[in-house]
Amino acid sequence: MTLTASATGGSGNYVYQWYRAGAEITGATSDTYVISNALATDAGEYSVVVGDIANGITCSSSPALLTVNVTEATATLTGEQNICEGTSEIYTATGGDLYTFTLLDESDIVIDTRAADADATYATDVTLALGTYTLSVLVVDGNGCEDEANLAIEVKESPDNSLTFSSTDICDGETITASATAGYSSYDFMVNGISVQSGASHEYSSDAWTDGDVIKVAITLGGCAVESAEETITVRDLPVIELNSDQAGDVACLNETVVLTATGGVDYAFYLNTVQVQDFGNGATYSSTFDDGDVISVVGRAANGCEASDDVTLQVNTPVAGLSASATELCANETITLTASGGTLYEFFRNGTSLGAATTDNEIEISDPVDGDQFYVSVENEFGCTAVSSTIEMTVHPIPVVTLSSDATEICVGDPVTFEATGGDFYSFYILRNSLDIDQQQSASNQFTTSDIEDGDLVYVVVTDANSCQAHSDSIPMTVNDLPVAGINVLPSNNIGEGEDVTVEASGGVDYIYLVNNAPHDGDVNGWVTDASLEIGGLEDGDELSLIARNASGCVDTSEVVTINVDTYPDVFELRPAYAEYCSGDAGVQLFLSGYEEFVMYELYETSDLITPVATSSLENGVMVFNNIPEGDYQVKARRMNGLKLSIWFTSIVEVREQPVPSIFNMNPTGVLTECPVSISLGGSEVGIDYHLLLNGALFSGPVAGDGGSLDMGAYDIGGVYTILAVNPSTGCSSLMNGQVELDVVPNSPVFNLLSDPSDGVYCEGSEGVSLILDGSSNGAAYEVYRNSNTTGIVAVGDGEPIDFGLFTEEGTYRVMIAADGGCLYPMDGVVTVSMVPAPEAFALEADNEGHFCAGDATGVEIRQIGQQAGVVYQLYFDGETQGPSVVGSISDPVLEINFGSFNIPGEYTVIGSMPGSGCEGVVGSITLTEDALPAVFELTGETGYCAGGGEALIELSGSENDVEYELHLDGSATGYIESGNGGLIQFTVDAPGDYSVMATLDRDHTSCEIEMNGLVSIVEKPLPLSNKNIVVDDAGADCENGATITIENSEMGVVYEIYWTDNGSEGPTGLTVTGDGANVDFPETLIDGNGTYRVLASLDGCEAFLDNDFAVSIPNVITKYAILGDGAICEGDGGMNISLSSSEANVDYSLWSLGAGAGGSNVAISTITPLTGGDVLDFGMIAEAGDYIIVASNADCDSVVMHGMVELRFNPLPVAYQITGSGVFCDVAEGAVIGLNGSESYINYTLIWHDGDIPRVRGTAIGSGDALTFPGT
Repeated sequence: MTLTASATGGSGNYVYQWYRAGAEITGATSDTYVISNALATDAGEYSVVVGDIANGITCSSSPALLTVNVTEATATLTGEQNICEGTSEIYTATGGDLYTFTLLDESDIVIDTRAADADATYATDVTLALGTYTLSVLVVDGNGCEDEANLAIEVKESPDNSLTFSSTDICDGETITASATAGYSSYDFMVNGISVQSGASHEYSSDAWTDGDVIKVAITLGGCAVESAEETITVRDLPVIELNSDQAGDVACLNETVVLTATGGVDYAFYLNTVQVQDFGNGATYSSTFDDGDVISVVGRAANGCEASDDVTLQVNTPVAGLSASATELCANETITLTASGGTLYEFFRNGTSLGAATTDNEIEISDPVDGDQFYVSVENEFGCTAVSSTIEMTVHPIPVVTLSSDATEICVGDPVTFEATGGDFYSFYILRNSLDIDQQQSASNQFTTSDIEDGDLVYVVVTDANSCQAHSDSIPMTVNDLPVAGINVLPSNNIGEGEDVTVEASGGVDYIYLVNNAPHDGDVNGWVTDASLEIGGLEDGDELSLIARNASGCVDTSEVVTINVDTYPDVFELRPAYAEYCSGDAGVQLFLSGYEEFVMYELYETSDLITPVATSSLENGVMVFNNIPEGDYQVKARRMNGLKLSIWFTSIVEVREQPVPSIFNMNPTGVLTECPVSISLGGSEVGIDYHLLLNGALFSGPVAGDGGSLDMGAYDIGGVYTILAVNPSTGCSSLMNGQVELDVVPNSPVFNLLSDPSDGVYCEGSEGVSLILDGSSNGAAYEVYRNSNTTGIVAVGDGEPIDFGLFTEEGTYRVMIAADGGCLYPMDGVVTVSMVPAPEAFALEADNEGHFCAGDATGVEIRQIGQQAGVVYQLYFDGETQGPSVVGSISDPVLEINFGSFNIPGEYTVIGSMPGSGCEGVVGSITLTEDALPAVFELTGETGYCAGGGEALIELSGSENDVEYELHLDGSATGYIESGNGGLIQFTVDAPGDYSVMATLDRDHTSCEIEMNGLVSIVEKPLPLSNKNIVVDDAGADCENGATITIENSEMGVVYEIYWTDNGSEGPTGLTVTGDGANVDFPETLIDGNGTYRVLASLDGCEAFLDNDFAVSIPNVITKYAILGDGAICEGDGGMNISLSSSEANVDYSLWSLGAGAGGSNVAISTITPLTGGDVLDFGMIAEAGDYIIVASNADCDSVVMHGMVELRFNPLPVAYQITGSGVFCDVAEGAVIGLNGSESYINYTLIWHDGDIPRVRGTAIGSGDALTFPGT
């Protein structure tokens, strides 16, 4: 494909650039663009940009769309591949527009070629020689695309038309196969001119021939075809053969001879199940006995030689006599039914005797079967064949004898009743209720317990024994009484305060048991009372109250459970007044509580009305107060705001009284005066009232006690305004009298200000006092200091500078005067009231346990100050450091506490108080805290378990301290098992499983300090070995050399068995042991004894038990073994001990031996005794040398029979002697003297003996620990 661009105009000197789909085509810069071997991917829009080199102008062409159609030629060539010699075949090609045919021989040499043209067919030449060829066609389509196809061709000779037959003379139904020469294209077989088979097969077979049929075949090879000669077929008729038996329906009985006869032919051969049993030439019959299902066939041959067959399937009827019984094992008085099968007539036999002639009835009922009865049946079927069944033997069991009893026949609703039956192995309990049998329990258990019983029920049982025989018991009638309905009412409520009692009211019964937490309140489970109410105390939160009511029938019912909710009542505090009185015209007083709790509301009530509160408290400066309370008598009710919201009345009552103010009288003179002195009086007064003269509003003189009349208040020459104040000294109520008088005078010098240091005129108790200072002065002017209305005698002359008058400590109102006109005085500005602030009041400091606490106590003890002053700031100090925040006294109260918190560092603590306003400080109190030491810690060890059946385990503490009590704890809870320390070991014996620990407690005057000892001992209960094992003694053939074999039957796995000898109450181990493996076990060594009794000790994991049965060993002519006697545990200093034998036999030599005492560790004979009579105890005398001793017996029959036991003689060392301590005089008759030892040996028992005259009495025991110890209670 070539794309060409053409351009005109311009200089004609152009450059080109081709584009495809807008993308520049690299290298395409000619005016043509050639696409070689176009592909589908070359399709798309093409354009060209032409540029004029001379002027640089470019132009773009319009796009040209290129479509690429991709096609392929596909050649085919069809036609006959086999060609008959001398014929022509036409071949057809497809797939293009032009066709070039080429014919090649088998050497690929071109035989013929036809030039390309549109003719798609090719015809072979008739002269083509025999051989193989290849016809090839080259196909070219419209696009010039080419393809080639080839076809192999073979030129063959003309077909052979011969036809052969397997037979042309046959019997009807036989098969004839016609065969033509193989290797041609197709064969068309024709019978009577009709095609019966056409195709590539050269053979034709058929059995459907008719006499006279004519057959031939047409054979085709390529384009040529030939036919064979015709052949006529001869078909002979078959004979009609029949085979019949002499048995009706071809059915014979077992072992019966059957005759079979054939007809329709001239000769016959017989077959049995396809196997020939009789050949041709032996007649037309065959006879024999047959099996069921045998097929007898006959082949009959006709005179024309054709054969046919027939067969008979013979049934051999063997009746199977079947006999079944409704039961072959049954119970007495039960009926059985015998059922026969396999025939049409049946005759039954019992124990060989016919039960009647044969009938068509195949069933018979036997009403009286007897154990051991035998039954069979003879059957005959419709063919007359007979058979006898197998014999059925009956097992007949007696019925069980049943009894039924109950533990009650009259009960209450819901009570359990146990019924017990006997007589069988399986029990079905029933209740007959309202004529209905209700199945209750079916099991092997002979007991039935139920609480589902109704009044009038009848209970019975059906008992089934091991033979499945059943019997019904008599019925037990039941009487069921109704339950009472237990009622409970708790007063005043189930919500109570701690320590409060409740009254439980009961109903529904005639007597009751009151329950607390489902247990009788008094612990008496039979404590029935007729009281319908009971007061119960000591209840805790969550306790459950209920009761059991019992009616006249003795029936009981348990009430519902009432859960008691216990909360604490609010703490009771004292109601107090800041002042119990107030003056007329004031709002009232403030009442306060001595303490308060969080989440408690406090309401104030007037005692005349305890329903409506007067006020609710408020918290001010840490104190709960009621403000502006008027005259009345008041009481407080406290109510918790959480929990059960319990309330309580405080018992304290405060009386508040309104006090009158003094009466008002007129002072005289009044107004303004200019001359001094001025005399002042009051026109009236009241007895008990004090009257004070004020100058410029500040106290000046007085008080003057009222006497009921007018009062002379004095004459004064100091300028200023005078008024009179009346004060009731007992109530503090005051009134300002009517009128005022002003002495108006002019000072002779300027007025200055009177100041003080401290500026408020207040000084602390113990300090120097207050400085009075005039802030200026006039030269030559005299300044005089006054206290109240009197001069102090202190005069200073001014020099134009401030004047310091010095220190003043006497309380009063201070002024400084200067001279004024008319001989009067004039006060400087300012009045200083000097007053002393006393040091904070001392209060006692208290602490829990008087300041004692135990070492390690993370909390310690609280420090409290008993009493406080309002406004005083209290700070706790320890070692000069503040402890916690300061506390401001809320109110002045001698007992109201201040709590500084808890402290656990020993030492002295001090409280410093700081007075309000002045900051004056002082020591309020101090207290010393003491840390008490904890008990010493010892190690706790012990055994890991104890044996069931009363065993105990030992737990031991490695040491102890005097005055310390050691309590055993089980699973974290105290057991109450307490031992007192004495410096020695402490031992506990326990008989319960669990984890054990010990808590040590040291009680002092103020503290009880405790600490847990080291170690936790886990105790388990270990099972005892089984003691019910049987012991077998096999003494067959036993003598002095070979003893009796002892066997434990069905031994217990892992149990160690040891044989013990016994001798007149004494016993000991023989040393013979064996370990159980679950089977029978023999002791590895035999026992040799002439007349001994033995026991077996079983041991399992440290737990021991003797087997239940003793056993005896009595071997003839063998020496009887006796026990060696003597306690080998003696002390140093003892002379020795006697060794003896518990008994003896006559004419037997008994020798005492010391084991290993001879040279080289050999045994040494000590002495020999030969008694002449038997039964005597043999005494071998005093033995004084340590060693192991045995006794060996010998006589004429036996040699060296070792007696039971061995004496281990040891001289044990004496304990170390220590000094007794604690001698002297004691004063405390209750405690007495503490006696002990200054040392001890571990595990040595020490006993304190008190010599009461000539009577020694035991006063205490202790186990040594290696340290000093004491004897408790001395």
